[in-house]
Amino acid sequence: MQQLSVLILTSVIALWTSNLFAQTAASGRYETLTDIEQQAANFARSSYASYYPELEIGNNLMVQVSSLDPRLKLVKCKSPLKFKLNSLSHTSSNVTVKTSCNDGSRWTIFIPASVEIFRDVVVASQSLARGHRLTADDLNLQRTNVMQLGNGYVSDPSRVIGMELKRALRSLDTIKLNQVQEPDVINKGDLVVLRVKSKVLVVQTEGVALSNGYVGEKIKVRNERSKRVVDGMVTGPGEVQVAAW
Repeated sequence: MQQLSVLILTSVIALWTSNLFAQTAASGRYETLTDIEQQAANFARSSYASYYPELEIGNNLMVQVSSLDPRLKLVKCKSPLKFKLNSLSHTSSNVTVKTSCNDGSRWTIFIPASVEIFRDVVVASQSLARGHRLTADDLNLQRTNVMQLGNGYVSDPSRVIGMELKRALRSLDTIKLNQVQEPDVINKGDLVVLRVKSKVLVVQTEGVALSNGYVGEKIKVRNERSKRVVDGMVTGPGEVQVAAW
């Protein structure tokens, strides 16, 4: 009976040892998924840090990669893994890290990653009406994840001071360049100076603005002498330059 017990115990130990060796051998055949995730994250962080040298990883630059499916079995690569971002996006918080083994086993996976870049951006300090001309008191700076804002946000308040709002804003709304415009320096019905320039002379006459206009905007003006309606560009308060009249 004692010999039978020893035999059973010996068999159990042998089976356990055999399974352990098999698991160890199997684990040695495959990449460790957490290592791949860490390498992909480090690659993405260094890529963004190189493009944005003013940013500090962990402070105003954050990159996180998604966890890989634990059932995934990737044969261990004999050479270092290769990584590539699908694009170094400046407006999207979602990117993909292409991860490849280029030796005999040859496999490729795509690892999703999320990117956050924090900057101080200009926001409204209070509710503001459409048509309001912005002053320094209307603006604050707020630390914001700009990857969620798209294009057109502003970091320097001086870029929008004196500009006119195209639509109403609430307090703490981000102010974007497509929400503001130069203020009108000509109003519909104003008497304006029409100028035609050539290389040798400047000719001018009077006209009547048929619409409002800001500097750089094209408007229609009626020449008071000929009564013709012409297109011109607003060059300053009460001044419009035309090609001909």
